[in-house]
Amino acid sequence: MLPEHSRSRLGIPSKLPGGCRHVNKRLPTPLNIRGWQVEWARLCDDLNELQELTLTVGNKKFLLRTPPVGHAGQAIQAAGVALGPAVRMI
Repeated sequence: MLPEHSRSRLGIPSKLPGGCRHVNKRLPTPLNIRGWQVEWARLCDDLNELQELTLTVGNKKFLLRTPPVGHAGQAIQAAGVALGPAVRMI
């Protein structure tokens, strides 16, 4: 699941089932301005593929994020969200 700050920037409610349907109210204009055509069902699936986890190694904690797949990267870019590095120490 995407971190809450990224989900809110994309307009995806964190606790609402089917929250991706709200994305299509915010993203058509930014996507269309760039000339990107996106199938919403596929975009929702691609956004749901993003995962984040915390890994503890000894005394250090790391946050790991999967890379965006499919149209998720385009949607995130169009929304102006910076995901940051895939691996970072917290």
